[in-house]
Amino acid sequence: MYIAHFDDHPATHHIRRAHQAAHSAYLAANAALIAGEVVRFVDDLGRPVGGMWLINTDDRATALKLCHGDPFWIHGLRKDVTLVAWRPTPYDLRVAHA
Repeated sequence: MYIAHFDDHPATHHIRRAHQAAHSAYLAANAALIAGEVVRFVDDLGRPVGGMWLINTDDRATALKLCHGDPFWIHGLRKDVTLVAWRPTPYDLRVAHA
């Protein structure tokens, strides 16, 4: 699995608003690979400025292609993505499903 940490470009909240429906549809269409998604950071006004996905693949190229296919990436909201490999232990999975 991979954890994708996204950072957004500053002052791009209008892009998020304009493409939220397409982003949500992309997540739904790729639900077999994107196991979870959260807003990771918010600014001082409570607006999202980054996100995080849990991607169900052990192939880095597949994870990166998935990140770059997101409408938020295509339309310039995302500034950067960092992929971190995660190999859950049985303990991690017990906690995640508790």
